[in-house]
Amino acid sequence: MPRERVHTIAGAASVLGACAALLGWFLWPGRNREAGDFKIVCVAASRSGNWLAAGTAAGRIAVWRSGGAPLPERIRAGRGALNDLQFSPDEGWLAIANRDLTLLPVEHLHAAQVLRNDGRNYGTVSFSPDGETLLTVTGGGTMELLNAVTGNAVASACCSTIGGGVAFSPDGAHFVSAGHRPRLWDARSGKLVAPLAREREFMLLGPIAFRGGDVLMGSQDGGIRVWRLPARRSAAGPPRSPDWVDTIAVQEPSGLVAYAGIGRTLRVWNPETNLHYAVAGVQPSSNIVFSSPDGPLVVGRADGTVELWDLQRGERQKVFYLPQAR
Repeated sequence: MPRERVHTIAGAASVLGACAALLGWFLWPGRNREAGDFKIVCVAASRSGNWLAAGTAAGRIAVWRSGGAPLPERIRAGRGALNDLQFSPDEGWLAIANRDLTLLPVEHLHAAQVLRNDGRNYGTVSFSPDGETLLTVTGGGTMELLNAVTGNAVASACCSTIGGGVAFSPDGAHFVSAGHRPRLWDARSGKLVAPLAREREFMLLGPIAFRGGDVLMGSQDGGIRVWRLPARRSAAGPPRSPDWVDTIAVQEPSGLVAYAGIGRTLRVWNPETNLHYAVAGVQPSSNIVFSSPDGPLVVGRADGTVELWDLQRGERQKVFYLPQAR
């Protein structure tokens, strides 16, 4: 790994979103599909919105400039079903989680740098706000903090379900884990700071998002749990939906919260007014992310398209098409 990458990443803004929808739930066994499957299961956007990425369960990944060429470049990296895609804060790298962990330089997509090739099945991967550390969960449930250059372990913690999700806090001082026992951890040592819930959650909590000082987690019961940090005080969420909440994204600075179950209706919640509504015709097959802090929502679809939606107007702004496999 080139040492100069430390300097290009350091000090960059935090990355948007994670493919929480891909972290298992009951869909986990069925995600490794035939090579001809074009269903998009993961999308990612760089902080500025200049880069988008999408991938299928079979591991075909496409990366393109959001306003550039109509067809992205097609790549394959790593082994096994795709679990997560994340851009680095400086937008120079795309991290890929499957059975291994791989980094792709965005300007040279075929020059893959493998951080881990041990087949431990990494359920998620995300960069710290300064870009120097990666956070992941292995198939065995171990949460690991890794050096983003070498892939060496900085700290580890036990345990989380691979479907539970983990995420850095916006300031990078902590990370949170979902699962049945949502908890707050120290990001430097990997030590437990405190549980977020007083009792074990009966239904699995999966995707994680942050809104100001709040941490939000989607639940299999159709609800969203909200805790105020650093006090760890619970707060009210939107009314429960009839679908599992597989993915959450928060728009800045509007504070709108978008959420959905995979293959189910996209919903929007405004915590300031408690207004909540469904967006007709939008049923993501992937996680959802905002293309930039105040940009449109990025949605992967089962037909191999990636759509950008203006949620406040309820309008689709743009469509990208995943190239067919050769």
